[in-house]
Amino acid sequence: MADSLLRTFISVSLPREIVNIKKMLQSTIHSNGAEIKWVRDGNMHLSLKFIGHTPEASVDDLNKTLKSVTEEFSTISLSIVGSGCFPRPERARTLWVGIAGELDKLDDFVEAINARL
Repeated sequence: MADSLLRTFISVSLPREIVNIKKMLQSTIHSNGAEIKWVRDGNMHLSLKFIGHTPEASVDDLNKTLKSVTEEFSTISLSIVGSGCFPRPERARTLWVGIAGELDKLDDFVEAINARL
């Protein structure tokens, strides 16, 4: 029997402060009458790499590889700068926030992930 495929990507969970900002935005936008489908708090993330369809049997090896990469890095400090939506404000489907901080370190982290996969 063929292995089932999982849509796989690598991401970083967001701290509670970011989730709280989302809740504030929800309240503000809802009061303006906009109907937006919000992601669950636990699904909010910073995407680092989209892998695609991955055999379920490969996920454990992928996790081991990622664990070894993360052990080589210390905490990366980031902050929010700016926000927006697309495709356009009148028909917003995605809200985004920009980031600043240790972006070189974040790039190094993503490069290390790419080198191991």
